[in-house]
Amino acid sequence: MIKEKEESKKERTADRDDIIALMSVYLNEWEHRDELLWTQVFRYFYATLIVTVLPNVATFIGIDLPKVNVKIFPIIGLIMSIVFLYVGLGYAIRLRASSRTYEKMMSLLNDERYKRISIKDNKFGRIFSAPMAFVLVVTMFIALVSVAVLFFVA
Repeated sequence: MIKEKEESKKERTADRDDIIALMSVYLNEWEHRDELLWTQVFRYFYATLIVTVLPNVATFIGIDLPKVNVKIFPIIGLIMSIVFLYVGLGYAIRLRASSRTYEKMMSLLNDERYKRISIKDNKFGRIFSAPMAFVLVVTMFIALVSVAVLFFVA
C-alpha cells in the first residue's frame, strides 16, 4: 500500500515536471510569435504609411518622384492597408492560439499554485479582456485607411 502511494506520487511528479517542461516550450513559442507579430506589424505599418504619404513629403525630404498621378499612392496605401489587416490579424490569431495552448497546459497541473489569474477578476478587467493584439492591429488599420482616404480626397 505504501509502495503504491510512493509510485503514484512519483508518477504525478513526473507528469507535473513533463507538463512544466512542455509549458516552457510553449512559452518560448509564444514569446517568438509575440516578437515576430510586433516586428512584422510595425514594419508593414510604417511601409504602408510611407507609401501613402510619400508624394506629400517627397519635396521635404528631397526625393524626386516620377511624374505620375499622386492619387495612385493613397490607392496603393489602401490596398496595402487591407493586406496589413489580413497579415496582422493572422499573426494575432496565431499568437492567441499559442496562448490558449499554454493555458491548457497550465490547467493540466490541477494545482491552485499554478492557476492563472484572469484579468476579468479585476474591477475593470472586462474592459481590458479583449486580446490587445487584435485591438492594436485593427486600430492601426483604421489609422492607415483614414490617412489614405484623407490624402486621396485632399
